[in-house]
Amino acid sequence: MADIIKVKNMTGVFYYEHSTKRFRGKPDRTFYISYKISGKRKKEKIGLLSEGFSAAFASQVRAERLRQLRNQTLPTALQGKDITLDQAWERFRDTHLTLSKNSETVQIEDQRYCKHIQPRFGHMQLSRIAPFDLEEFKSDLLQKYAPQSTSHIIGLIRRTYAKHIEWKLWTGTPPTVDIKIPKSDNGRYRYLTVKEAKELLEELKPSKTPQSRKGSITTYNMTLLALHTGMRFIEIANLRGEHINLKNGTLRIVESKNYKGRTLYLTSQVSNMLSSLPLSTGALVFPSQNGTVMKRISKGFGNAVERLGINEGVIDDRDKIVFHSLRHTFASWMAIEGVSLYSIADMLGHSSLEMVKRYAHLCPDVYKQATVTFEDYFNRQ
Repeated sequence: MADIIKVKNMTGVFYYEHSTKRFRGKPDRTFYISYKISGKRKKEKIGLLSEGFSAAFASQVRAERLRQLRNQTLPTALQGKDITLDQAWERFRDTHLTLSKNSETVQIEDQRYCKHIQPRFGHMQLSRIAPFDLEEFKSDLLQKYAPQSTSHIIGLIRRTYAKHIEWKLWTGTPPTVDIKIPKSDNGRYRYLTVKEAKELLEELKPSKTPQSRKGSITTYNMTLLALHTGMRFIEIANLRGEHINLKNGTLRIVESKNYKGRTLYLTSQVSNMLSSLPLSTGALVFPSQNGTVMKRISKGFGNAVERLGINEGVIDDRDKIVFHSLRHTFASWMAIEGVSLYSIADMLGHSSLEMVKRYAHLCPDVYKQATVTFEDYFNRQ
C-alpha cells in the first residue's frame, strides 16, 4: 500500500492507493478520516472505492463524528472505551436489578444470564455483538425453548444495553433493536372449581394412619392463603410477622415481583389460620426447615394434586394445576362474581390491565350490565 494521500478541499479525509488491487483500470483506494478525541488523533477506516465509498461520503461521516463529539453521542467503540457484555451485565445486575427487583428474581436473572448468554457473548465487547449474531442466537434458543423463555433471555441483553445507554456509559446502536421474538400464549387459563379447591385443601390437611402419613399444616396454610388472596408463592415465602395486622384484617406485601407493595384484606378463614401461628416481628411466617426463605412449595402439594387425579389426562403443561394456579383460581372466581378487571389487577399486584385480560371472558354479565346502565342513562336524558 502506498503512502497516505490527502483529499483536496476536504479536511481530515485521506486515502491509500493499493499496489495490487485495481478498480476500473486504476489502483483501488481505501478512504479514511481523522479527528481528535480528548486531544488524541483518531483514524477511522471508511471503506474501498470499489465497495461504493467515496471521498464525499467519508467527509460526511467525519462531519457526523464531529457532531457526535459535540453532543457526547460518539459510539463508545470509537472512543476506545468499549466494555465486554460480562462487565456490562455485572454493572446492570449490581446497580439496577438488586435495587429494583427482589433477591429471588435477581438470582433467577443471573442464572439465566450465566447459563444462556455468558458462554456465547460474555467475552465480547458490546460494539462487537452484531444483530446477525443475535438472530442466530435467537434461532438456536427457539429450537430448545418456548418463545416466552427466548424473549426473557434476549430481553436481558436488550435491558443491559438500554441501561448503559441511559447511564451514558455506552453509546451506539444496540444489536437488539430489530430483533423480533414470536409471541406465544404461555398463560394458564385453567382454574380450580370450588369443589376441587375444597377437596385439595382437605387432602392437604395432616393425617396419619397405621399405613401412611400425608399432608402438611404448612403446605395447607400456604395453599389456603394463596387461594384466598391470589398471592404469588414468592410473596408468601417472604411474608413476615410485621406484615400482618390481624386487628385490621389486613396483610401488607412488600417483597413482590415488581417491587411494588400492596395491601390485601383477609377472609375470616385466613385470619383464623394466621391467628393460630406464632407471628413475631422479623420472623418468617412460613420458614423452610432450616429457617430460611422457602425456594419452592413442598412436594406434598403436587402429591395431593396427583392423589386427587386433578391433572389426570391433561397433556398440555399450561393446563395442569400447580401452586401458581391458585392465583389464577382466585382471579377467576373474582371475575365470575363481577369484580372489575381493574380491581383484580390491583389485588394481584399487576401494574396494568394487560395481564388480567385473560379473565375478561369470565365476566360477560358485567359488560352486559354496563350496556344496560348506559342505555338507561341515555333514555333518561
